[in-house]
Amino acid sequence: MAGSMNLIAKKCFVKTEIVTDRFHVQKLASEAVQEERIRLRLEIIELENRAMQETHKKGKLYKPEFLANGDTLRQLLSRSR
Repeated sequence: MAGSMNLIAKKCFVKTEIVTDRFHVQKLASEAVQEERIRLRLEIIELENRAMQETHKKGKLYKPEFLANGDTLRQLLSRSR
């Protein structure tokens, strides 16, 4: 899948057909989804921290929003994979 490997394969194995195997495509897609999940989790943590600070300044107790399954968005993103 790398450009350099593609060039090597074309020069060394002239009559072969180059294909991309499903395992590596799935691995790359899974890694991309995990990176996005981590980015979203960090964003949610920052938003919750700001909300906690704002409610603390008002002298109130912070209560996060719960999803239908009983988790907060922060919990959902930290446990999902």
